Amino acid sequence: MKTIVRHFLCKEDEATLSTSKNMWMEDKENHIYCSGYWKVTKNDADALIGGKIFFHRTKEDKSYFGGEILSYSFKDDNPENRIIFKFKAEVEARGRKWEGKTEPVSRRMDSGNVEVEL
Repeated sequence: MKTIVRHFLCKEDEATLSTSKNMWMEDKENHIYCSGYWKVTKNDADALIGGKIFFHRTKEDKSYFGGEILSYSFKDDNPENRIIFKFKAEVEARGRKWEGKTEPVSRRMDSGNVEVEL
C-alpha cells in the first residue's frame, strides 16, 4: 500500500538533552503528540493526513520517533503561519532511514512529501 510520508530533522532540546525541540504530548493515554512550526504548504499538509511522519536527529541517523498524522493546525490559528502536526506515535516509526530530498526544502531540514510502499 502506498503512503505519503515526510521526514524531519528534530534535534534534542539543548536545555534538557532528552526531549525534542518543538514536540509535545497532547494525550498520554492515546499516545498523541504534536510537533510544530514546520514550514509546509497547506497542500502538502492536506496530503499527509493519514500518512506518516518520521523524526531524525540527522539525515544519516534512522528515525527515533514518529507515527500516523491525524491532523494539522496553524500556529496561532493563522493560515499564514507554520504548520503543527498532530500524530499518533507508533513503535514501527522507529528505525526508518531517510527517504526523499536530502537538500533543505525549507529553513529547517525536511524530506518533502514522499510516496512510499509501507
